[in-house]
Amino acid sequence: MPLAALLTGLALGACSPAPSPSPPTTSLPSIGLSVSNDTPLTVTVVVNGTPVGTVGPQAGSQVPASAPLPWSVAVTTASGRVLTTMQVSVSDATQSDPNVHTIPMGRIDLSCGRLTVWAGDYPPSGPIPPSPAGHPGDCAP
Repeated sequence: MPLAALLTGLALGACSPAPSPSPPTTSLPSIGLSVSNDTPLTVTVVVNGTPVGTVGPQAGSQVPASAPLPWSVAVTTASGRVLTTMQVSVSDATQSDPNVHTIPMGRIDLSCGRLTVWAGDYPPSGPIPPSPAGHPGDCAP
């Protein structure tokens, strides 16, 4: 093949459009809900209006939440009284700095103990509840 024909073929090949890359697929890491129930109450975890789990008295538990984000989370008593709430967004499931852990959480200090719900792998920290915490009658189901 003459050199001129080879160079012409290479030049024409270089002018053809490059194949467009396929869009990147982004999948969110799984994020779960955890509950620390240091009260004598049995509580129900509700995500986007749907009960997803129950946590007994003086117990801790991970609660499955398979609804797509965002989540509106509420923790209720057996009578339906809302004890605490929190919101979990898509950005809560993606952290850019592995050394910084900011997590959505809901917490209430009742006269009979503390109830905390959080999203993610790391339990929240916080001060010891005031003594006495809550108010009389706040531990009714």
